[in-house]
Amino acid sequence: MLDYNARDYLLMRENQNRWIEQHYDLSSVDGINSIPLCPQNAPGSDESSSSGTVDMYLRTKGFEYERSGKEDLALACLRRSNEIRFAKKMGYRKDDYYSYVRMLVHFGHVEAARREKQRVDAFFGDYVDDAHSVTWAQSLRSLKWKDRAARKAELQKMFDGWDALIDFEIDRANKRREYQFVLKAMPDLCPKSQAAYTRAKNSNSKKYQEIVSFMNENGLSFPEKLK
Repeated sequence: MLDYNARDYLLMRENQNRWIEQHYDLSSVDGINSIPLCPQNAPGSDESSSSGTVDMYLRTKGFEYERSGKEDLALACLRRSNEIRFAKKMGYRKDDYYSYVRMLVHFGHVEAARREKQRVDAFFGDYVDDAHSVTWAQSLRSLKWKDRAARKAELQKMFDGWDALIDFEIDRANKRREYQFVLKAMPDLCPKSQAAYTRAKNSNSKKYQEIVSFMNENGLSFPEKLK
């Protein structure tokens, strides 16, 4: 059973979300694009809290639209969320901004994803965590000497992951697209999960060989890979 504080918080979030739904049109791309970059009187507009804000709710709606296959609305939500955050310059993590980059690749817009990543990288510059709040050097100076090497290695790993973000997401998208193609074309042969399909393919199992034989017999080919 929720305690009073938890119930109070959930009620507050429900009221914030209801306010946003009542004041903005989130059911059309034009409506989403018309949301002000610095919303007045909206939840969190006084920057007292980062929860329940318009940009946060746009992310939530964007992921909902993505799961239901509504590409235009999903992309519009995350694009506008990023634009609001660029304008507000509040302390969100760089990886949060990359959500839009990942979604662009997911829907096959690789070049647009590259441009958005460059935009995010330029916005953060030398800052490693929250937008315009913590630089690489500041992050290291805040630690005791013995902890700096470990933190530097941790930051370098994070930076390397960001550098490889597009290629990583392209690989994920290609694997997902291939599985979805097989599932749709051969529902009786296709393993019930993407992980099971990947294992079958990597081991060249009898099940995977049956899939390849079916494709050859019926003149099918895998979707063209994103690059």
